[in-house]
Amino acid sequence: MLLYTGTSSINLKYSLTNVNKVTKFKSRGQSVGNYLINRKLIGTSETTRNKITEKVKKISIHVPQHIKPNDKELGNYLAGLIDSSDALFNNKLQLFIIFNLSDIRLVYNIKTRIGYGKIMRKKDEILLLITKPKGIEKVINLINNKFRSVNVFNQITNMILINPQYYELNKNIKLQTNVSLDLNNFWLTGLAERTIQFNQSSQLLNCQMYHKKNYFLSLIKNWFGGNIKFIPHKNIYCYNSINYSSARKILKYFDHYPLMSDRYIEYLKFRKKYIEINQIY
Repeated sequence: MLLYTGTSSINLKYSLTNVNKVTKFKSRGQSVGNYLINRKLIGTSETTRNKITEKVKKISIHVPQHIKPNDKELGNYLAGLIDSSDALFNNKLQLFIIFNLSDIRLVYNIKTRIGYGKIMRKKDEILLLITKPKGIEKVINLINNKFRSVNVFNQITNMILINPQYYELNKNIKLQTNVSLDLNNFWLTGLAERTIQFNQSSQLLNCQMYHKKNYFLSLIKNWFGGNIKFIPHKNIYCYNSINYSSARKILKYFDHYPLMSDRYIEYLKFRKKYIEINQIY
């Protein structure tokens, strides 16, 4: 699982303040979840404590209707789920889609919509295993030109399409990754199901997402604002929304493209806290 919370002796040596520039950063004795922003930037002795003068803009107090991805958007959602793990196709002609243990109802829903698959439990994860060629072919067609992972592209090309069972699919499909910077679809929702964490305390708000690929988080940073930090001993990157402006953009995104897992409840709590802060400021 890609989420990390709690207290540890993390030593963060690098902070990606933008895609191309790397600056040194160091913190001891706190988790990534503790980098929260209020009117002051909470940092370490090496971080300048700058005051934030931004205005907390309003969002609607009414929670939008919870709408599931339609058939067209299902491909974007599945592409995000698959990109969140980055390694799902294998040379046994199998596809694994990985879910958090608490999301068993979501797994059954996805299995029903795909029409194929076997549900398995592995440690703290739920796996939807698809082995039938028609099932794998359906998923590939759904996510084609919507997934963004080069690893997934190579797996489909070198493990699936090369096999004689998929001769017709290989002949007819033009497999492509999505290189668009546009996030106005359910792709990010799928990615966030396993990688997002909503943190709040008093008047502090921070949305975090974790992934081993900086590229995905850079897309999110460029779309919503925020920053990216690297956690060396976990070999993982962490996106932080860091301010109310970015938090508002993220909330408006998930208003329109809602989470389907238990993270939806955390989003509702985060949204409620944002509205409470807005009423104060």
